[in-house]
Amino acid sequence: MILIRLRKTLELGTALGARAGQGASTSRLDPVGEQVKRIAVALLLLSLALPGLRATAQAPPSDTRVRLPTGLFLDTAGTSLDVGNMPLKMIPAPGGRRLVLLLSGWREQGLQVVDRDSKQVVQTLPQGSAFLGVAFSPDGKSLYASGGNDDAVYCYAWEDGQARKVGSFPLVEKKAENPAEKKPDQEATRYPAGLAVSADGKRLYVAEN
Repeated sequence: MILIRLRKTLELGTALGARAGQGASTSRLDPVGEQVKRIAVALLLLSLALPGLRATAQAPPSDTRVRLPTGLFLDTAGTSLDVGNMPLKMIPAPGGRRLVLLLSGWREQGLQVVDRDSKQVVQTLPQGSAFLGVAFSPDGKSLYASGGNDDAVYCYAWEDGQARKVGSFPLVEKKAENPAEKKPDQEATRYPAGLAVSADGKRLYVAEN
């Protein structure tokens, strides 16, 4: 397309040049008019060539990569989902149709449940000081999440693909019954992180940080 259009424009330019040559005697007397003709021919050639160039140009593919705060890009191997702030741990729920995420970000801390079929967040449960550890009991009826700076482990009941908070137990003696009532300036002494449940479901192993 571009070669054909350029050839036509060259033929047109030659014809215009021949006409301009016939009036050479008058153009010598009018140099301004000669310059105007040359500019007009150049603009005509450009206007005829541009549509062909635009037709052959391909639009760049849209960038679907995830940009990290460092400025680098993360190329995901699969589908990327929008979830809460800083998920440090993710485990499959009993049945495999849902995922449980532990959010340990500065703006948001707690649990999130993601449906794998719809790829949507179906439940969000705030939990202060959530950090790294989350585990199901062998029977799939209980869910445990570490409390980090609260020096406690939180317990949830798992029913019909949803989590329901049922309580918590402290890891330090003489601690308040509700770990969330700990004073903001009170430092943790245990700081539970990773969690694991024994095969018989009778023991919960806590990795302290």
